[in-house]
Amino acid sequence: MVTEEGSGEKNYLRTQTGNNTTVNIIISTVDYLLRVQESISDFYWYYSGKEVIDEQGQRNFSKAINVAKQVFNTLTEYIQGPCTGNQQSLAHSRLWDAVVGFLHVFAHMQMKLSQDSSQIELLKELMDLQKDMVVMLLSMLEGNVVNGTIGKQMVDMLVESSNNVEMILKFFDMFLKLKDLTSSDAFKECHLQEGLS
Repeated sequence: MVTEEGSGEKNYLRTQTGNNTTVNIIISTVDYLLRVQESISDFYWYYSGKEVIDEQGQRNFSKAINVAKQVFNTLTEYIQGPCTGNQQSLAHSRLWDAVVGFLHVFAHMQMKLSQDSSQIELLKELMDLQKDMVVMLLSMLEGNVVNGTIGKQMVDMLVESSNNVEMILKFFDMFLKLKDLTSSDAFKECHLQEGLS
């Protein structure tokens, strides 16, 4: 785990001063995230025409989600503090391509997984991954100016993914309304009457 103190140790992730060869671990991590995102997208396309994701598929998808969560959490650690050098390195990487790909998967898999109760655990894992991605994106903005480069890049990425973002928001809105419906007095009264019958 990277320390929370200052950016000195975190800067080492980009450039190992004094070494003959340096490796930008930030960029390498993003490259790995992109490969994971592409694998998850391939998985989505394979199962998109099927009614449900079979048990083996659910296990494999769950493993991939956990790897992606770990990578997003690692990226968050790299940039929190904030470490502006690492934020800039991320901003100039292929991070935005990976995020666009994940937004597509989130938008389409949420609805598919919510259709069958046997897939609810996988849906929860997917939404947990989405939360970790959002935390990383918010960490990208930490310490930055309102109209800065990173903010503009993030807005551009969201505009590019606007259809997927809209689908994600509709999904959340649907479940928020469902929560309101099930907690309403009329629903509780009806449910109570059915229980007494």
